[in-house]
Amino acid sequence: MMTSSEEIRTSEEIHTSEEIRTSEDIREDVKNSQVKIRVLHPPRIKLHTNPYMWDGTYLGNFDYTVITNELVYSNLRYVQLTIWEFKTYAILVNSGNETNLRCIYDELKETFNLPKTGSHSIIIDSKYYVIYRASTSSGTILYDDELSEKIVKKYDYLNLRQRVAYFFTFRHLLGVSPNTVTNVKIRYSGSGFIYPVSFNDKFTVDVKNNIIKNSDRLITVRNFDKWFPKDATFSSMIKEMLHFNQYDSIPEAMSPIMNSVTNIIYRIDRDLLYIENIIRNTLIDYLED
Repeated sequence: MMTSSEEIRTSEEIHTSEEIRTSEDIREDVKNSQVKIRVLHPPRIKLHTNPYMWDGTYLGNFDYTVITNELVYSNLRYVQLTIWEFKTYAILVNSGNETNLRCIYDELKETFNLPKTGSHSIIIDSKYYVIYRASTSSGTILYDDELSEKIVKKYDYLNLRQRVAYFFTFRHLLGVSPNTVTNVKIRYSGSGFIYPVSFNDKFTVDVKNNIIKNSDRLITVRNFDKWFPKDATFSSMIKEMLHFNQYDSIPEAMSPIMNSVTNIIYRIDRDLLYIENIIRNTLIDYLED
């Protein structure tokens, strides 16, 4: 028969042993346990960065739902695009097989000291397009106006006429048409900068003969006399744009220009690298004149 003291002793021993096991051996028990603990990781989220770099690159292939809003103004199709929840305003142009050529043309403007519009190529519902950056201010589109004598006179203090002449010269150099007042627009930037832009362009590159077919003056004599300074020529305007004078070495002047041309074409579409040689030959002809 167990005495009361023995019962108390046994209870205390049991109680004490449980406390010691629980407080001191719990980690060791878990460590030695054969039960594998599953660590749950949070689901992976695919993060996207803003795709609109406006550098002439390809955005991807999308269905029509990427266009979340649109309207037509002055025969131009302004759209709101939403890609990966990033929204932008742009001018959408059906470009066909000249898609990358249009983007290269826009990127080359900065090489010749002109402001670029900003562009991307994109496929929407199996059709090739170029999107051009729309000018905005506080989320509102600033629509581009047609080139006119009235607008040029209004902003004459900002040298707009000279910019128009440079713009036509650049288009002539690269064989771009049409060069009419209805095709050339005047853009107002949110910062107050004003400059010419164009969207419905055609190219006259003769791949077979390796030339740019601009010998017939892609701009009419009437428009040339209207927008260019008196006694100006394409050669004199190209030299002025590039800050080239009679004492400069043509090879030295050409080197950074052609490096930029090659890099732009290679980045957008290396299959069009043949254009680099055409631009080189055309530019040399004008600098030597």
